[in-house]
Amino acid sequence: MQRPASVTASAILVVLGSLMTLALAAAMFWLPTSGSAGVEHERSFAIGLGVFYLAGALTGLATSVGLFRLRRWARVLLLAFAGVLVLFCAFAALVVALIPLPEVAGPDLPLPPNLRAITVMVFAVPAAIATWWLVLFTRPRIVDAFGGEAVADPSAPPTIVLLIGWLTVIGGVASLGLVWTGSPWYFLGLFIDGWGARACYLAFALFQLYVGRGLLRLEERSRVLAIWFYIVSSLNGVALLLSPGMRARLLAFSREVDPAAADALPFDTESFLWWVMAVTLVVVVAQTWLLVRARPAFHRD
Repeated sequence: MQRPASVTASAILVVLGSLMTLALAAAMFWLPTSGSAGVEHERSFAIGLGVFYLAGALTGLATSVGLFRLRRWARVLLLAFAGVLVLFCAFAALVVALIPLPEVAGPDLPLPPNLRAITVMVFAVPAAIATWWLVLFTRPRIVDAFGGEAVADPSAPPTIVLLIGWLTVIGGVASLGLVWTGSPWYFLGLFIDGWGARACYLAFALFQLYVGRGLLRLEERSRVLAIWFYIVSSLNGVALLLSPGMRARLLAFSREVDPAAADALPFDTESFLWWVMAVTLVVVVAQTWLLVRARPAFHRD
């Protein structure tokens, strides 16, 4: 089947976005050597972001090649990325639209009158593109162009399982980036920093990569592990949402790690944390429910 023009346009957008992300990765790796990031946690954070951006850029380039060749895995991976992009950018645009603007250093440093609108557009445009991808790559004609729903291989994972599997893998890659950032580790009221937090993020990343790989291969063990992982994650989120003391402790701990960054936030950090955890909790509960319903796909033999 001939490749639809909309798929070609999407692949080109993915290439451009990947090249921009690759440039960001190079900038993050260059920053610690430039002398601009003199504090140790700032250098670690820059390297962590560089690892994350590099992984995202390479994944994006591979996905673009798959889109040009009409590979089914590329369509599913793009859908997973589009879902993450919509959640992140739509939430960021909403926060920027509602939060108060930061204070300026003085009268000689006025803020542009359209700063809020520009910032909202920075997040709204990627969210709109990702929404277009979610609609486009689920249309029957586009699905058929990629071989349909497992027409060539009846034992292939359903699309929803592939989405969750790739989202889990993406989460593992993101956790690998956090290994270098020096961010504190929080779990059910337990706070760990330093090398202990790095070890926790590394173990967390390897677990997610293992589970995501198993989901993509329709391994029942990985499905069960993923369900329990999401249940525990939900309990962790509920504990944080319902305990003002835990949220205050987490914010205080973050200020100890990076006082300058924490104090520079131009909005109520506790409210922001509450909304982030609430959105995350909804996503995790939805993934758990979908994996429970997907059990027959893991028992086709």
